[in-house]
Amino acid sequence: AKAEALYVSAANGNNFKAQYRLGLLYSTGGLLAKDATKARVYLTLASQHGDKDAASLLAQLSDPSQAPTPLQQADLLSAQGQHMQAAKLYSALADKEDATAQTRLAWMYEAGRGVSQDLSEAARRFEIAANAGHAEAQYALAVMLRTGRGRMRDDAQSLVWLKRSAAQNYPSAVAAAHSLHDL
Repeated sequence: AKAEALYVSAANGNNFKAQYRLGLLYSTGGLLAKDATKARVYLTLASQHGDKDAASLLAQLSDPSQAPTPLQQADLLSAQGQHMQAAKLYSALADKEDATAQTRLAWMYEAGRGVSQDLSEAARRFEIAANAGHAEAQYALAVMLRTGRGRMRDDAQSLVWLKRSAAQNYPSAVAAAHSLHDL
C-alpha cells in the first residue's frame, strides 16, 4: 500500500516512469489489484509524456489479440515480482543490443532485483546503453559518475552524459541541467 501511494504521488507529479510503472502494475494484477481502467489512465499519461513503452503497452491492452513484445513480457514479469525470469529475458534482449533492455537490466543490478546487486555491473550496462543513445541510461550514468557509485567519481564526464540525456528531453536530465544553471 505504501509503495502504491508513493507511485501514485510521483505519477500525479507528472513522473512518467511512475505513470508507466503504475500502468504496468495495474495491468498485470500481480502486486496490485488488477484494474484495467487505472492501467489505461496511467499508461495514457505516460504516453502523453512521450513514453514509447507506455504507448506500446496501451495499444496491446486495447487489442488483446496483439501479443506482447519480448520487452513487454520482461516488464510484465518484473511487475509480477518474477524478477529472475525478467532479468533473464532482459539479458537475452540486451545481448541483441536492445538498449532499453540493457537499461532495465542495469537497474536490476543497481537494486539487486533478480540478480545480485552489483553497482559496477549496473554502471557498465548503463554505459553500453548510454553509448547506444539511450537517454535514461545516459542520465543514470551521469548520476553514477556524479556520486561515485559504481564508477569513480568524474564530474566532467557526468556533465557530458547529463547534457546528452537532456538534449533528448529526458525529464530528469532536463530538470537536473536546469538546476545546474540555477546555481
